[in-house]
Amino acid sequence: MTPVPGAAITALPGALRPRGFAHGWLDQTGWPALAMAAAFATLFALSLYILGGMAPAELLAPGALVSSLLGLLALKSGGVVLRRSLAASRGLLDSATGLYSQSGFARESAVLLERARRSGRTLSVVVFEFDDLLEVHSIYGAAVSRTLLGQVARQLEAVAGGYGVAARTGRTQFSLALPGLNRDQARAAVESVFGQACCIEFDADDDEIMLVPEVLVDAMPDEAGSVTAFQQQLVADLARLRAEEQRRVLYLQRERESHSRPMSLAAH
Repeated sequence: MTPVPGAAITALPGALRPRGFAHGWLDQTGWPALAMAAAFATLFALSLYILGGMAPAELLAPGALVSSLLGLLALKSGGVVLRRSLAASRGLLDSATGLYSQSGFARESAVLLERARRSGRTLSVVVFEFDDLLEVHSIYGAAVSRTLLGQVARQLEAVAGGYGVAARTGRTQFSLALPGLNRDQARAAVESVFGQACCIEFDADDDEIMLVPEVLVDAMPDEAGSVTAFQQQLVADLARLRAEEQRRVLYLQRERESHSRPMSLAAH
């Protein structure tokens, strides 16, 4: 007997009952294939958790699985696309640069730190202060300032590559989290993009603009807490070093002025 297309298959005798998709698929491929399918589903969920930083509860949220699947289909360069698409949907990116914001840096760097410590690797943090951006904005205007800001963002992303995190953590402050690199290696990574002088050159009409940031880099010790706490420590250390340098410059300036005062004329 040949079942009629569309007929109720449950009414047919057991021996002639047409195979459903699941039953026939199991007969043809066996239970190992079902185990492979379950393993794939588990791997997909783990990918969202590890690469996307999604908590198990977030995986069950309405629409989260669909949007995350779309992001996973575009996955490349160690999960950068997926991470950034998820971050954008959560408002964790800086709108002016496309880099992570401070909150995005906190979330992403925490994932990187957990992964680095689990594999026995170190993680370095770099903090940049581009104070000259404010002066560029006041002298050359918003258009030039935005162009320079974009160039800063691109070079920071080049340092971070597909494994690190680049963020705008203040108006003129930027931070990097670089897993798997010690302090010297992180410094070398920065110099490979920004040069040993660590600067950005830009031509604005007839003028050449050079941004020279103040930079501090260090590797997180094993006893350190969160990446953001360590980053804030570097920010405080950088501010202290800047204050010391300003005091030194002011002292030297006053010394020069004290030795260059004209002598009073002697009375006759």
